Amino acid sequence: MYLKRTDEYIGEAGILSFNKKNRRAVIGYNLIPEYWGNGYATEITKGLVEYLFEEENAERVEALVVDDNMASRKVLEKSGFIVEGVLRNFANIDNEYYDVFYYGMIRSDYKD
Repeated sequence: MYLKRTDEYIGEAGILSFNKKNRRAVIGYNLIPEYWGNGYATEITKGLVEYLFEEENAERVEALVVDDNMASRKVLEKSGFIVEGVLRNFANIDNEYYDVFYYGMIRSDYKD
């Protein structure tokens, strides 16, 4: 991702996988810390959701977030995602296991 006004690189985001048979996508994003808190993650998340439902005819969009990443959890919730479960000890980061929140949005949840 690049800032529109400066063309400065601020991070990455995109569709991590798309299952055509089930019309199910997984999205993700990762911003450079100095750009946190400016609404960029929410903007790109909403854009990805809109693209998937409007252009790719997705039935379901999913995202995973480490339990203590409250900022990313808020991004997903502001974007219309719902917590569907917790995957216990799902991620091993620096030799420590973390629970991961499993977020989802289905077509009927999506609002233009």
